Amino acid sequence: MKPLPDLPFRVLASLAGILVILLSGIALWPQAGLLLLLAVAGMTAAGGCAVAVEARRRRMDRPESASAPPARSGGSGHGPQTGVSGTVATAVFVGVAVACLAALLAAPGLYVKDAGELASAALVLGVPHPTGFPAFCLLGRAFGTLPAGDAFFRMNLLSAVSLGALAAAAWAVARDVAGAPAGSGSRTLPWAALVAPAALLASPTTWLHGTTTEVYALSAAGMTAAIGCALAGVRRADARWLVLGGFLVGLGAGGHVTWPVEAGFVLAVAAVALTARRPAAWRVLPTALAAMVVGALVVLYLPIAASREPLLNWGDPSTAAGVWEHLTGARIRRSFAGQIGDVSLVRMEANLRMALGTLAEGTLALWPLALAGLVRTARRAPAAAVALLGVLVGDVVFAVRVNPMGINDLQVLVPSTVVLAILSATGVEALAAGARRVQRPSWAPLAVVAGWALVVLQGVMAPADRDKTRVQPREIAATFLEGLPPGATVLTSSDDLSATLLGVQAVDGVRPDVLSLVRQHLSDTPYVTRHLKAHGGRPGEEGLWEALRTMPFEAGGEAPAQALNRAVDLAVLRGPVYIETGDGAVDGAVRDRLVPGFPACALGTIGPAAGVSAALDAAAAAGSQAGGADRWTRAFLAAQVRGLSTLAALRGGEGPAREMLAAALRLDPRDPRAMNNLGALLADDGLPAAALPWLQRAVDEDPSYVRAWQTLSRVAAAAGRPEEAARASARAAALGP
Repeated sequence: MKPLPDLPFRVLASLAGILVILLSGIALWPQAGLLLLLAVAGMTAAGGCAVAVEARRRRMDRPESASAPPARSGGSGHGPQTGVSGTVATAVFVGVAVACLAALLAAPGLYVKDAGELASAALVLGVPHPTGFPAFCLLGRAFGTLPAGDAFFRMNLLSAVSLGALAAAAWAVARDVAGAPAGSGSRTLPWAALVAPAALLASPTTWLHGTTTEVYALSAAGMTAAIGCALAGVRRADARWLVLGGFLVGLGAGGHVTWPVEAGFVLAVAAVALTARRPAAWRVLPTALAAMVVGALVVLYLPIAASREPLLNWGDPSTAAGVWEHLTGARIRRSFAGQIGDVSLVRMEANLRMALGTLAEGTLALWPLALAGLVRTARRAPAAAVALLGVLVGDVVFAVRVNPMGINDLQVLVPSTVVLAILSATGVEALAAGARRVQRPSWAPLAVVAGWALVVLQGVMAPADRDKTRVQPREIAATFLEGLPPGATVLTSSDDLSATLLGVQAVDGVRPDVLSLVRQHLSDTPYVTRHLKAHGGRPGEEGLWEALRTMPFEAGGEAPAQALNRAVDLAVLRGPVYIETGDGAVDGAVRDRLVPGFPACALGTIGPAAGVSAALDAAAAAGSQAGGADRWTRAFLAAQVRGLSTLAALRGGEGPAREMLAAALRLDPRDPRAMNNLGALLADDGLPAAALPWLQRAVDEDPSYVRAWQTLSRVAAAAGRPEEAARASARAAALGP
């Protein structure tokens, strides 16, 4: 491959002309220009891959008597399918099969968690929460035009296709890594490599993100493809693979942060290994860096989308400073200071326990295979071993230090799962190779069968809800909105309800007269202003507008509880107000003014007995939605019941509150907050011995839950266990606020 300066002038002039046209298009027509740039980059990458495949095929077709050395089979020349075409065909088959399976079992519409926000951002070309995920938004908008189901199912379909691409990339990488060095013959290799995509299907983490709307399947697919390109460059001693890998790493700026970080690390390892092996390869590295920059241009989506002033414009990254803040998650880091980043060793230890527990749920049975695969890789392809081990360790560190809040709800540890799947496939091939080394070739297929058996065992053991076709969280939000009086205001607290209401309103256009605001974002004046413009126009809003102009919420040292109380007093002038309960102290400002309801409580006046009765009715309504619901929808319903139990307890209904907490734990047996609240109620009723097991379960489930440790300390002291109380108190103090 010629260095860029050595290309003919006519070629350089053509490239310069194309670049000028693209830049002019972006300047004159930002949206169309950006889409054109992405299309050109995609076609260029596809064309480059096609040329490389064709060139390789022609080299393989040369007779052995030619001056060129004998051609090797594609990848390693293993198995019944040989050559590049066989490898590509198998990878495509794997990807299509996995994508079809995920699509058949995917959620039929809007899901809980962040699905409503992400789907809305993609379908209306808005800006979701950091880091903005431009690649996801652009692809989601494209999938939104498909004639398949409703708009939300099309977004789930994007996740299914992304899971298929991830499975195909994982198979190809596993085949490449397990077959190193090139030329080693093995008929079991393609079948052993299939363990990698199968392991992804067995894991609850990757299955969840492949059947619902999220950014993680797409990001993992891009990350794995970039890793595969980087490792292929080392294995084939061909720096051109690093150029394609660099483009994919840059494109990762449009996905989850783990995509560019993890794949960028592997690309750096590959560049060092390749230049050490072939010093002349360094001349291609600037081209790889340029390709990375081209891929990273996808982030231009953020200022372009924000400049359109869409309803969903998280953080308003319309300026360079805003883009940087968005890409680095500065606002989230400020909001969760003390829980992410520089945390104490005690909190990191607690986070590590949770991370390893979550990872074990989806991959534990495969750990012996992964270890065997790592040993084989270290012996045959040291650079690949360093790269994969670095991704595994780095991802665990990310989960423990950067985003521990995403451990229990499976929003982290996807790269770790992918690496363990690849290493497991390599481990299966290691067992087969061992059988051949001891002159027992008939045992090699048995080793592959044993590996597959472990994958099946892992899939059976994993607490995953495979069939999501009966999940319909959209119906909860739609029914709630349709029953609201004109001009109502809804103040939400959970991601589940906030995102679901946003999706139903922004995409389906349901009840434009209802003003829905996230309580935690009241301090974001542009956010409140945009929603008031979109859903306002009601008499009585003058006070809200005046407050936004002269005294924004939480400004001037105003506490969040005071801001919420003031917002409620102003919003009630435009119509009825509904508030979703939470666990925080902020709720104390309005708790006494709430009439229990599902999924949000009305603002009003109600007597203690009637309040307890209303809470029981609302809890029953929440429980009635659990039929067919998966784990995460049940967790949303359980949180609703838990909040209602608090309202009942504050109105003197401790007995009914305990019943509701028991119902919440039947919906979500792993809810540490429900366990803590139940333990506290039992202790307050003079039953500390009955309370202690619940509190111990709470801290076992979430070792970083400070409030549960504090409650455990208090109850253990009351139960006459001073040593246990002292340990719990010390643990709570070490974890911090």
